[in-house]
Amino acid sequence: MNGRKKQLVFSLLALLLSISAYGSWNDPTLVLQKNKIKPGETLNVDFYNAPSNAGIAVCTPTGSIASAVLKTSISNGTGEATLTIPETAGKHLFNIVMYTGTTLLSEPVYVLVDNTESTFSMSTNEKAYTTGADITITYKNAPALKGDRIVMYPEKYKLVPSGSSEFVSPAASADITETDGTVILRTTTNSDYNIYYVHEGTYVSLFEKTSVVVGSTVKLSLSKTSFIEEEDIPITYTGFSKQKGGWIGVFSLVSNLKTSEPFYTIDIEGSSSGKVTIPASTLESGKYRIVAFSKGTRNVLTSETMRLTIYSGNGSLIYSDNATETYYRIISALDGKCMSTKAFANSNSAEKQLKLEDLDEESDYFLWKLVKREDGKTEIINKATGEFLLSTSEALSNFNYSKVGVPTENNNGHTFSYLGDDQYTIKGVEDDGVTRYLANITSGGDPLPLNLTANSEFAWKLNFVETVVTGINGVNTEKETVTIQDKKIIVTGDQNYTLWDANGKQHNKQAQLIPGIYLVKWTDGRNVKVIVK
Repeated sequence: MNGRKKQLVFSLLALLLSISAYGSWNDPTLVLQKNKIKPGETLNVDFYNAPSNAGIAVCTPTGSIASAVLKTSISNGTGEATLTIPETAGKHLFNIVMYTGTTLLSEPVYVLVDNTESTFSMSTNEKAYTTGADITITYKNAPALKGDRIVMYPEKYKLVPSGSSEFVSPAASADITETDGTVILRTTTNSDYNIYYVHEGTYVSLFEKTSVVVGSTVKLSLSKTSFIEEEDIPITYTGFSKQKGGWIGVFSLVSNLKTSEPFYTIDIEGSSSGKVTIPASTLESGKYRIVAFSKGTRNVLTSETMRLTIYSGNGSLIYSDNATETYYRIISALDGKCMSTKAFANSNSAEKQLKLEDLDEESDYFLWKLVKREDGKTEIINKATGEFLLSTSEALSNFNYSKVGVPTENNNGHTFSYLGDDQYTIKGVEDDGVTRYLANITSGGDPLPLNLTANSEFAWKLNFVETVVTGINGVNTEKETVTIQDKKIIVTGDQNYTLWDANGKQHNKQAQLIPGIYLVKWTDGRNVKVIVK
Protein backbone atom coordinates (compact mmCIF):
# COMPACT_ATOMS: atom_id res chain seq x y z
CA MET A 1 0.00 0.00 0.00
CA ASN A 2 2.78 2.39 0.93
CA GLY A 3 4.63 1.61 -2.29
CA ARG A 4 1.53 2.40 -4.34
CA LYS A 5 1.13 5.74 -2.53
CA LYS A 6 4.70 6.66 -3.44
CA GLN A 7 4.05 5.74 -7.06
CA LEU A 8 0.95 7.90 -7.10
CA VAL A 9 2.89 10.87 -5.70
CA PHE A 10 5.52 10.50 -8.41
CA SER A 11 2.80 10.10 -11.02
CA LEU A 12 1.04 13.27 -9.91
CA LEU A 13 4.33 15.15 -10.04
CA ALA A 14 4.95 13.88 -13.56
CA LEU A 15 1.40 14.86 -14.46
CA LEU A 16 2.01 18.40 -13.33
CA LEU A 17 5.13 18.52 -15.48
CA SER A 18 3.20 17.08 -18.43
CA ILE A 19 0.38 19.57 -18.07
CA SER A 20 2.87 22.42 -17.80
CA ALA A 21 4.53 21.30 -21.03
CA TYR A 22 1.54 20.23 -23.11
CA GLY A 23 -1.73 21.72 -21.99
CA SER A 24 -4.29 22.17 -19.24
CA TRP A 25 -5.75 20.03 -16.46
CA ASN A 26 -8.51 18.84 -18.83
CA ASP A 27 -6.24 17.37 -21.53
CA PRO A 28 -6.02 13.57 -21.84
CA THR A 29 -2.60 12.67 -20.44
CA LEU A 30 -0.44 9.57 -19.93
CA VAL A 31 2.32 9.24 -17.33
CA LEU A 32 4.75 6.30 -17.18
CA GLN A 33 6.00 5.06 -13.85
CA LYS A 34 9.37 4.23 -15.48
CA ASN A 35 10.81 4.67 -18.95
CA LYS A 36 12.97 1.57 -19.33
CA ILE A 37 11.90 -2.09 -19.03
CA LYS A 38 13.21 -5.46 -20.10
CA PRO A 39 11.45 -7.52 -22.81
CA GLY A 40 8.37 -9.21 -21.31
CA GLU A 41 8.33 -6.96 -18.21
CA THR A 42 5.01 -5.30 -17.29
CA LEU A 43 4.65 -1.51 -17.40
CA ASN A 44 2.21 0.59 -15.34
CA VAL A 45 0.72 3.63 -17.07
CA ASP A 46 -1.31 6.30 -15.28
CA PHE A 47 -3.97 7.98 -17.41
CA TYR A 48 -5.93 11.17 -16.77
CA ASN A 49 -9.04 12.77 -18.36
CA ALA A 50 -9.71 9.81 -20.63
CA PRO A 51 -12.98 10.10 -22.62
CA SER A 52 -15.39 7.23 -23.18
CA ASN A 53 -14.24 4.47 -25.54
CA ALA A 54 -10.60 5.50 -25.19
CA GLY A 55 -7.69 3.12 -25.39
CA ILE A 56 -3.91 3.01 -25.05
CA ALA A 57 -1.75 1.95 -27.98
CA VAL A 58 1.92 0.91 -27.96
CA CYS A 59 3.62 1.69 -31.27
CA THR A 60 7.06 1.18 -32.75
CA PRO A 61 9.03 4.32 -33.70
CA THR A 62 7.74 4.25 -37.29
CA GLY A 63 4.40 2.60 -36.59
CA SER A 64 0.90 4.05 -36.35
CA ILE A 65 -2.09 3.34 -34.11
CA ALA A 66 -3.38 0.97 -36.76
CA SER A 67 -0.17 -1.10 -36.64
CA ALA A 68 0.31 -0.90 -32.85
CA VAL A 69 1.99 -3.89 -31.20
CA LEU A 70 -0.43 -3.64 -28.28
CA LYS A 71 -3.81 -2.01 -27.64
CA THR A 72 -5.87 -1.96 -24.49
CA SER A 73 -9.14 -0.28 -23.55
CA ILE A 74 -9.34 2.02 -20.54
CA SER A 75 -12.18 3.45 -18.50
CA ASN A 76 -13.09 7.08 -18.80
CA GLY A 77 -11.62 9.54 -16.33
CA THR A 78 -8.50 8.71 -14.34
CA GLY A 79 -6.89 5.38 -13.57
CA GLU A 80 -4.01 2.99 -14.18
CA ALA A 81 -3.38 0.48 -16.94
CA THR A 82 -0.94 -2.41 -16.85
CA LEU A 83 0.76 -3.22 -20.15
CA THR A 84 2.88 -6.17 -21.18
CA ILE A 85 4.60 -5.45 -24.45
CA PRO A 86 5.05 -8.72 -26.35
CA GLU A 87 8.64 -9.97 -26.43
CA THR A 88 8.10 -10.66 -30.12
CA ALA A 89 7.83 -6.89 -30.66
CA GLY A 90 11.58 -6.74 -30.10
CA LYS A 91 13.79 -4.12 -28.49
CA HIS A 92 12.71 -0.61 -29.41
CA LEU A 93 11.90 2.84 -28.19
CA PHE A 94 8.09 2.46 -28.09
CA ASN A 95 5.75 5.43 -28.04
CA ILE A 96 2.56 5.06 -26.03
CA VAL A 97 -0.52 7.17 -26.77
CA MET A 98 -4.14 7.54 -25.74
CA TYR A 99 -6.58 7.32 -28.67
CA THR A 100 -10.17 6.80 -29.83
CA GLY A 101 -10.59 5.15 -33.18
CA THR A 102 -7.76 6.59 -35.23
CA THR A 103 -7.67 9.88 -33.37
CA LEU A 104 -4.65 10.66 -31.20
CA LEU A 105 -5.74 12.17 -27.86
CA SER A 106 -2.52 12.62 -25.88
CA GLU A 107 1.05 13.57 -26.39
CA PRO A 108 3.13 10.38 -26.69
CA VAL A 109 5.19 9.05 -23.81
CA TYR A 110 8.16 6.79 -24.43
CA VAL A 111 9.55 3.58 -22.98
CA LEU A 112 12.76 1.85 -23.95
CA VAL A 113 12.54 -1.92 -24.09
CA ASP A 114 16.08 -3.21 -23.72
CA ASN A 115 17.89 -5.95 -21.83
CA THR A 116 20.95 -3.86 -20.92
CA GLU A 117 21.59 -4.35 -17.21
CA SER A 118 23.87 -1.38 -16.47
CA THR A 119 23.05 2.32 -16.53
CA PHE A 120 23.94 4.34 -19.61
CA SER A 121 26.66 6.99 -19.21
CA MET A 122 28.14 9.59 -21.55
CA SER A 123 30.98 12.07 -20.98
CA THR A 124 33.29 14.40 -22.90
CA ASN A 125 37.06 14.69 -22.55
CA GLU A 126 36.76 18.46 -21.92
CA LYS A 127 34.03 20.99 -21.23
CA ALA A 128 35.40 23.88 -23.30
CA TYR A 129 36.72 23.66 -26.86
CA THR A 130 38.20 25.98 -29.43
CA THR A 131 36.24 26.46 -32.66
CA GLY A 132 36.40 23.38 -34.87
CA ALA A 133 38.21 21.24 -32.28
CA ASP A 134 37.44 17.52 -31.87
CA ILE A 135 34.86 16.88 -29.14
CA THR A 136 35.55 13.36 -27.95
CA ILE A 137 32.54 11.64 -26.37
CA THR A 138 32.84 8.35 -24.51
CA TYR A 139 29.70 6.31 -23.84
CA LYS A 140 28.94 3.05 -22.01
CA ASN A 141 25.98 0.67 -21.83
CA ALA A 142 24.15 2.15 -24.82
CA PRO A 143 21.13 0.29 -26.30
CA ALA A 144 22.81 0.60 -29.72
CA LEU A 145 19.52 0.06 -31.56
CA LYS A 146 19.28 0.75 -35.27
CA GLY A 147 19.13 4.51 -35.84
CA ASP A 148 20.55 5.43 -32.41
CA ARG A 149 22.72 8.54 -32.50
CA ILE A 150 24.63 10.99 -30.36
CA VAL A 151 23.67 14.50 -31.45
CA MET A 152 24.69 18.04 -30.53
CA TYR A 153 22.38 21.08 -30.46
CA PRO A 154 22.81 24.70 -29.36
CA GLU A 155 21.74 25.01 -25.75
CA LYS A 156 18.78 27.29 -26.58
CA TYR A 157 17.22 24.59 -28.84
CA LYS A 158 14.54 22.39 -27.30
CA LEU A 159 14.91 18.76 -28.35
CA VAL A 160 11.78 17.61 -30.20
CA PRO A 161 10.92 14.36 -32.03
CA SER A 162 11.99 14.13 -35.68
CA GLY A 163 8.34 14.27 -36.84
CA SER A 164 7.68 17.63 -35.17
CA SER A 165 7.23 20.77 -37.25
CA GLU A 166 9.81 22.41 -34.96
CA PHE A 167 12.48 19.82 -35.68
CA VAL A 168 15.83 21.03 -37.04
CA SER A 169 18.93 19.05 -37.87
CA PRO A 170 21.66 18.87 -35.22
CA ALA A 171 24.90 20.83 -35.38
CA ALA A 172 26.75 17.49 -35.42
CA SER A 173 25.85 13.83 -34.99
CA ALA A 174 27.34 10.33 -34.99
CA ASP A 175 25.68 6.92 -35.44
CA ILE A 176 25.92 4.45 -32.55
CA THR A 177 26.35 0.76 -33.39
CA GLU A 178 28.05 -0.59 -30.25
CA THR A 179 27.13 -0.57 -26.57
CA ASP A 180 30.45 0.97 -25.51
CA GLY A 181 32.59 3.29 -27.57
CA THR A 182 33.86 6.73 -28.50
CA VAL A 183 32.66 9.21 -31.12
CA ILE A 184 34.01 12.57 -32.25
CA LEU A 185 31.84 15.62 -33.02
CA ARG A 186 32.96 19.04 -34.19
CA THR A 187 31.44 22.35 -35.18
CA THR A 188 32.72 25.71 -36.38
CA THR A 189 29.86 27.67 -34.81
CA ASN A 190 30.61 29.12 -31.38
CA SER A 191 27.92 28.44 -28.78
CA ASP A 192 26.98 26.54 -25.64
CA TYR A 193 25.83 23.07 -26.69
CA ASN A 194 23.85 20.16 -25.25
CA ILE A 195 24.75 16.63 -26.33
CA TYR A 196 22.02 13.95 -26.36
CA TYR A 197 21.74 10.24 -27.01
CA VAL A 198 18.65 9.83 -29.24
CA HIS A 199 16.88 6.58 -30.00
CA GLU A 200 16.13 4.89 -33.32
CA GLY A 201 16.11 8.07 -35.41
CA THR A 202 13.27 9.55 -33.36
CA TYR A 203 15.35 12.32 -31.77
CA VAL A 204 13.73 11.38 -28.49
CA SER A 205 16.17 11.02 -25.60
CA LEU A 206 15.51 9.20 -22.34
CA PHE A 207 19.07 9.61 -21.04
CA GLU A 208 20.93 12.36 -19.22
CA LYS A 209 22.40 15.00 -21.52
CA THR A 210 25.86 16.54 -21.21
CA SER A 211 27.00 20.06 -22.08
CA VAL A 212 30.05 21.71 -23.67
CA VAL A 213 31.15 25.16 -24.81
CA VAL A 214 32.62 25.70 -28.27
CA GLY A 215 34.53 28.91 -28.97
CA SER A 216 33.94 32.08 -26.94
CA THR A 217 35.24 30.23 -23.92
CA VAL A 218 35.97 31.93 -20.66
CA LYS A 219 39.31 33.71 -20.73
CA LEU A 220 41.36 34.64 -17.68
CA SER A 221 44.34 36.96 -17.68
CA LEU A 222 46.90 38.37 -15.25
CA SER A 223 48.95 41.56 -15.55
CA LYS A 224 52.01 39.38 -14.91
CA THR A 225 52.66 35.73 -14.06
CA SER A 226 54.80 36.19 -10.92
CA PHE A 227 53.85 37.95 -7.69
CA ILE A 228 55.41 38.22 -4.28
CA GLU A 229 53.34 36.99 -1.34
CA GLU A 230 52.39 40.51 -0.23
CA GLU A 231 50.94 41.62 -3.58
CA ASP A 232 47.25 41.67 -4.47
CA ILE A 233 46.66 39.46 -7.53
CA PRO A 234 44.12 40.99 -9.94
CA ILE A 235 42.43 38.58 -12.37
CA THR A 236 40.56 39.82 -15.43
CA TYR A 237 37.85 37.51 -16.82
CA THR A 238 35.65 37.49 -19.92
CA GLY A 239 33.15 35.06 -21.44
CA PHE A 240 31.10 33.91 -18.46
CA SER A 241 27.35 33.47 -18.94
CA LYS A 242 25.47 36.26 -17.16
CA GLN A 243 22.62 33.90 -16.35
CA LYS A 244 24.64 30.84 -15.34
CA GLY A 245 27.72 32.40 -13.76
CA GLY A 246 30.55 30.18 -12.63
CA TRP A 247 33.60 30.18 -10.40
CA ILE A 248 37.36 30.60 -10.52
CA GLY A 249 39.65 28.29 -8.58
CA VAL A 250 43.35 28.45 -7.71
CA PHE A 251 45.04 25.04 -7.61
CA SER A 252 48.52 23.64 -7.22
CA LEU A 253 50.18 23.31 -10.62
CA VAL A 254 50.20 19.49 -10.36
CA SER A 255 46.75 19.00 -8.79
CA ASN A 256 43.80 17.02 -10.14
CA LEU A 257 41.13 19.55 -11.10
CA LYS A 258 38.34 17.01 -10.57
CA THR A 259 39.25 16.00 -7.01
CA SER A 260 41.80 18.40 -5.46
CA GLU A 261 40.67 21.14 -3.09
CA PRO A 262 41.42 24.65 -4.41
CA PHE A 263 43.57 27.02 -2.35
CA TYR A 264 41.21 29.89 -3.17
CA THR A 265 37.86 30.28 -4.94
CA ILE A 266 35.92 33.23 -6.38
CA ASP A 267 32.24 33.01 -7.39
CA ILE A 268 31.23 34.85 -10.57
CA GLU A 269 27.58 35.90 -10.80
CA GLY A 270 25.64 38.37 -12.92
CA SER A 271 28.49 39.51 -15.16
CA SER A 272 30.18 38.08 -18.23
CA SER A 273 33.37 40.07 -17.74
CA GLY A 274 35.12 41.96 -14.99
CA LYS A 275 38.00 41.94 -12.55
CA VAL A 276 38.43 40.13 -9.23
CA THR A 277 41.31 40.12 -6.76
CA ILE A 278 43.07 37.48 -4.69
CA PRO A 279 44.08 39.42 -1.56
CA ALA A 280 47.74 39.81 -0.68
CA SER A 281 49.24 37.11 1.59
CA THR A 282 46.51 34.62 0.64
CA LEU A 283 48.83 32.29 -1.30
CA GLU A 284 52.17 31.02 -0.06
CA SER A 285 55.26 30.73 -2.23
CA GLY A 286 54.75 28.11 -4.94
CA LYS A 287 53.45 27.42 -8.43
CA TYR A 288 49.71 27.49 -9.16
CA ARG A 289 47.21 27.35 -11.99
CA ILE A 290 44.00 29.36 -12.20
CA VAL A 291 40.97 27.77 -13.86
CA ALA A 292 37.35 28.77 -14.55
CA PHE A 293 34.47 26.33 -14.01
CA SER A 294 30.75 26.28 -14.66
CA LYS A 295 28.62 27.01 -11.61
CA GLY A 296 28.43 24.23 -9.03
CA THR A 297 30.59 21.82 -11.08
CA ARG A 298 34.17 20.92 -11.90
CA ASN A 299 33.45 21.41 -15.61
CA VAL A 300 36.35 23.46 -16.95
CA LEU A 301 35.44 26.50 -19.06
CA THR A 302 38.95 27.72 -19.87
CA SER A 303 40.70 26.14 -22.84
CA GLU A 304 44.14 27.35 -21.76
CA THR A 305 45.86 26.94 -18.39
CA MET A 306 46.84 30.20 -16.68
CA ARG A 307 49.93 29.71 -14.55
CA LEU A 308 50.88 31.76 -11.51
CA THR A 309 54.07 31.85 -9.44
CA ILE A 310 54.15 33.25 -5.90
CA TYR A 311 57.62 33.84 -4.54
CA SER A 312 59.64 35.41 -1.75
CA GLY A 313 62.18 37.84 -3.11
CA ASN A 314 62.90 41.55 -3.34
CA GLY A 315 60.01 43.27 -1.61
CA SER A 316 58.85 40.07 0.08
CA LEU A 317 58.72 40.07 3.85
CA ILE A 318 60.38 37.60 6.22
CA TYR A 319 58.19 36.14 8.94
CA SER A 320 59.43 35.09 12.35
CA ASP A 321 58.84 31.60 13.75
CA ASN A 322 60.17 29.27 16.45
CA ALA A 323 63.61 29.12 14.82
CA THR A 324 64.28 32.71 13.76
CA GLU A 325 63.21 36.22 14.62
CA THR A 326 63.46 38.91 11.94
CA TYR A 327 63.02 42.54 12.92
CA TYR A 328 61.96 45.57 10.88
CA ARG A 329 61.49 49.26 11.40
CA ILE A 330 58.05 50.30 10.11
CA ILE A 331 58.47 53.77 8.66
CA SER A 332 55.96 56.12 7.05
CA ALA A 333 56.87 56.68 3.39
CA LEU A 334 55.38 60.17 3.72
CA ASP A 335 57.70 61.76 6.30
CA GLY A 336 60.06 59.06 7.65
CA LYS A 337 58.40 58.81 11.07
CA CYS A 338 58.68 55.35 12.65
CA MET A 339 56.16 53.24 14.59
CA SER A 340 57.31 52.98 18.19
CA THR A 341 56.25 51.99 21.70
CA LYS A 342 58.88 54.22 23.35
CA ALA A 343 56.49 57.03 24.31
CA PHE A 344 54.57 54.80 26.75
CA ALA A 345 57.38 52.45 27.80
CA ASN A 346 56.56 52.97 31.48
CA SER A 347 52.77 52.70 31.12
CA ASN A 348 50.94 49.78 32.71
CA SER A 349 47.84 50.17 30.54
CA ALA A 350 46.73 47.06 28.62
CA GLU A 351 46.22 49.14 25.48
CA LYS A 352 48.00 52.31 24.34
CA GLN A 353 47.75 54.64 21.38
CA LEU A 354 50.33 53.87 18.71
CA LYS A 355 52.75 56.72 18.09
CA LEU A 356 54.93 57.76 15.17
CA GLU A 357 58.29 59.14 16.34
CA ASP A 358 61.67 60.18 15.02
CA LEU A 359 63.82 57.08 14.59
CA ASP A 360 66.19 56.04 17.38
CA GLU A 361 68.47 53.44 15.78
CA GLU A 362 69.72 52.19 19.16
CA SER A 363 66.27 51.49 20.60
CA ASP A 364 64.37 48.20 20.45
CA TYR A 365 61.12 50.14 20.88
CA PHE A 366 61.31 50.84 17.12
CA LEU A 367 61.73 47.18 16.10
CA TRP A 368 58.87 44.91 15.06
CA LYS A 369 58.66 41.27 14.03
CA LEU A 370 56.01 39.71 11.78
CA VAL A 371 54.38 36.39 12.70
CA LYS A 372 52.12 34.59 10.24
CA ARG A 373 48.81 33.36 11.69
CA GLU A 374 47.00 30.16 10.65
CA ASP A 375 44.37 32.24 8.81
CA GLY A 376 47.06 33.90 6.67
CA LYS A 377 46.93 37.23 8.49
CA THR A 378 50.01 38.70 10.20
CA GLU A 379 50.65 39.67 13.82
CA ILE A 380 52.97 42.70 14.25
CA ILE A 381 54.86 42.45 17.58
CA ASN A 382 57.20 44.97 19.22
CA LYS A 383 60.62 43.69 20.25
CA ALA A 384 61.04 45.80 23.38
CA THR A 385 57.62 45.28 24.97
CA GLY A 386 56.21 42.17 23.25
CA GLU A 387 53.01 44.12 22.60
CA PHE A 388 50.91 43.53 19.47
CA LEU A 389 49.71 46.09 16.98
CA LEU A 390 45.98 45.57 17.53
CA SER A 391 43.31 45.43 14.85
CA THR A 392 40.84 47.01 17.28
CA SER A 393 41.21 50.75 16.85
CA GLU A 394 39.36 53.41 18.81
CA ALA A 395 37.32 56.34 17.52
CA LEU A 396 38.83 59.76 18.17
CA SER A 397 37.28 62.89 16.66
CA ASN A 398 36.88 62.20 12.93
CA PHE A 399 39.15 59.16 12.62
CA ASN A 400 40.18 56.01 14.50
CA TYR A 401 43.56 55.74 16.19
CA SER A 402 45.57 52.51 16.23
CA LYS A 403 46.53 50.79 19.45
CA VAL A 404 49.15 48.38 20.75
CA GLY A 405 48.73 46.03 23.67
CA VAL A 406 47.82 42.52 24.72
CA PRO A 407 45.73 40.80 22.01
CA THR A 408 42.28 39.39 22.71
CA GLU A 409 40.22 36.89 20.70
CA ASN A 410 38.86 39.85 18.72
CA ASN A 411 42.30 40.69 17.33
CA ASN A 412 42.21 39.73 13.65
CA GLY A 413 45.80 40.47 12.65
CA HIS A 414 46.85 42.54 9.62
CA THR A 415 47.50 42.13 5.91
CA PHE A 416 50.38 43.69 3.97
CA SER A 417 49.85 44.62 0.32
CA TYR A 418 52.84 45.55 -1.81
CA LEU A 419 52.68 48.93 -3.57
CA GLY A 420 56.08 48.80 -5.27
CA ASP A 421 59.23 50.76 -4.45
CA ASP A 422 59.58 48.71 -1.22
CA GLN A 423 56.36 50.15 0.19
CA TYR A 424 53.23 48.48 1.59
CA THR A 425 49.74 49.17 2.81
CA ILE A 426 48.76 47.67 6.17
CA LYS A 427 45.11 46.85 6.79
CA GLY A 428 42.99 44.91 9.26
CA VAL A 429 39.37 43.80 9.52
CA GLU A 430 38.16 44.98 12.90
CA ASP A 431 35.55 43.42 15.17
CA ASP A 432 32.85 45.62 13.63
CA GLY A 433 33.55 44.03 10.24
CA VAL A 434 35.06 47.22 8.76
CA THR A 435 38.40 47.06 6.94
CA ARG A 436 40.67 49.92 8.06
CA TYR A 437 44.07 50.94 6.69
CA LEU A 438 46.91 52.33 8.80
CA ALA A 439 47.64 55.92 7.80
CA ASN A 440 49.99 58.68 8.94
CA ILE A 441 47.44 61.28 10.08
CA THR A 442 48.04 64.34 12.23
CA SER A 443 45.85 64.34 15.33
CA GLY A 444 42.88 66.64 14.81
CA GLY A 445 43.31 66.71 11.04
CA ASP A 446 40.64 66.16 8.45
CA PRO A 447 39.70 62.65 7.29
CA LEU A 448 41.73 61.42 4.32
CA PRO A 449 40.39 59.86 1.13
CA LEU A 450 41.76 56.35 0.66
CA ASN A 451 44.94 56.68 -1.42
CA LEU A 452 46.66 53.31 -1.80
CA THR A 453 49.69 54.56 -3.71
CA ALA A 454 53.39 54.80 -2.95
CA ASN A 455 54.61 57.79 -0.88
CA SER A 456 51.10 58.54 0.40
CA GLU A 457 49.82 58.69 3.98
CA PHE A 458 48.86 55.00 3.59
CA ALA A 459 52.29 53.80 2.42
CA TRP A 460 54.78 52.18 4.78
CA LYS A 461 58.38 51.04 4.40
CA LEU A 462 59.61 47.99 6.30
CA ASN A 463 63.35 48.41 6.71
CA PHE A 464 65.09 45.14 7.53
CA VAL A 465 67.28 45.33 10.64
CA GLU A 466 68.36 41.81 11.60
CA THR A 467 67.49 38.13 11.70
CA VAL A 468 68.24 36.32 14.98
CA VAL A 469 68.59 32.52 15.03
CA THR A 470 66.73 31.13 18.06
CA GLY A 471 66.13 27.44 17.21
CA ILE A 472 67.36 24.35 15.41
CA ASN A 473 65.60 25.04 12.10
CA GLY A 474 67.92 27.99 11.49
CA VAL A 475 67.96 30.67 8.85
CA ASN A 476 68.85 30.71 5.16
CA THR A 477 70.97 33.57 3.80
CA GLU A 478 71.74 33.96 0.11
CA LYS A 479 74.71 31.55 0.28
CA GLU A 480 74.45 29.46 3.44
CA THR A 481 72.31 28.09 6.27
CA VAL A 482 72.87 28.86 9.97
CA THR A 483 71.46 26.50 12.62
CA ILE A 484 71.99 25.64 16.28
CA GLN A 485 72.64 22.03 17.28
CA ASP A 486 73.70 20.92 20.79
CA LYS A 487 74.76 24.51 21.65
CA LYS A 488 76.97 24.64 18.55
CA ILE A 489 76.44 27.13 15.72
CA ILE A 490 76.50 25.19 12.44
CA VAL A 491 77.10 27.05 9.19
CA THR A 492 76.70 25.28 5.84
CA GLY A 493 77.90 26.98 2.65
CA ASP A 494 80.45 29.77 2.71
CA GLN A 495 82.95 28.95 5.48
CA ASN A 496 84.79 32.30 5.31
CA TYR A 497 83.35 33.50 8.60
CA THR A 498 84.32 34.11 12.22
CA LEU A 499 82.30 33.71 15.42
CA TRP A 500 82.05 36.43 18.07
CA ASP A 501 80.13 36.92 21.32
CA ALA A 502 78.33 40.07 22.52
CA ASN A 503 81.47 41.30 24.30
CA GLY A 504 83.55 41.23 21.13
CA LYS A 505 85.44 38.03 21.95
CA GLN A 506 86.14 35.63 19.09
CA HIS A 507 85.25 31.94 19.58
CA ASN A 508 86.20 28.62 18.00
CA LYS A 509 83.70 27.83 15.27
CA GLN A 510 83.41 24.19 16.42
CA ALA A 511 83.08 24.99 20.14
CA GLN A 512 80.09 24.12 22.33
CA LEU A 513 78.93 27.52 23.56
CA ILE A 514 77.42 28.79 26.78
CA PRO A 515 74.00 30.51 26.49
CA GLY A 516 74.24 34.00 25.08
CA ILE A 517 74.19 36.19 21.97
CA TYR A 518 76.71 35.50 19.20
CA LEU A 519 77.47 37.03 15.83
CA VAL A 520 78.44 35.11 12.69
CA LYS A 521 80.56 37.44 10.51
CA TRP A 522 81.54 36.69 6.91
CA THR A 523 84.52 38.29 5.22
CA ASP A 524 82.24 39.98 2.68
CA GLY A 525 80.60 42.04 5.43
CA ARG A 526 77.43 40.01 5.99
CA ASN A 527 76.47 38.91 9.50
CA VAL A 528 73.74 37.00 11.37
CA LYS A 529 72.95 37.31 15.08
CA VAL A 530 72.43 33.96 16.86
CA ILE A 531 70.94 33.32 20.30
CA VAL A 532 72.13 30.16 22.03
CA LYS A 533 69.77 29.09 24.82
